[in-house]
Amino acid sequence: MLKFYARFEINDETGDALTDHDMTLLHYSKITSLQRAAFAKFPDLRMFSLANVASVDTRESLKEHFGALDAQSLKNIACYLNLVPETLEPPFEWHRLDEEFLRELLISRHERRVSQLEALNEMPLYPTESIIWDENIWVL
Repeated sequence: MLKFYARFEINDETGDALTDHDMTLLHYSKITSLQRAAFAKFPDLRMFSLANVASVDTRESLKEHFGALDAQSLKNIACYLNLVPETLEPPFEWHRLDEEFLRELLISRHERRVSQLEALNEMPLYPTESIIWDENIWVL
């Protein structure tokens, strides 16, 4: 549910609705900034940084590329992209910087999103049998 609202197709500054093209441009800018950072600062990710966006923006592909990195490398990448602070000073002592969190942070921020319009178009027009008999959907 958090992913749905965090990636809602609305401009954060103006509140205007974003088109599918605008959302794609935002996604490409995030992925290419990650690739530029990987190319400039992290030689272990050279293959990732030289690949095209469509081949590296899936969750599985990102897990494959970031899976072999240790916690310090993940923290360096996240710090370089300004996703986490470099040092934990008093106002930031609550930050979680373990390997699992950092990997999930990088993957969830850069994975390809599902278009809300495409998801809506894939839904059936009429209720299916599974929807009719699902007790979690119907409220009595």
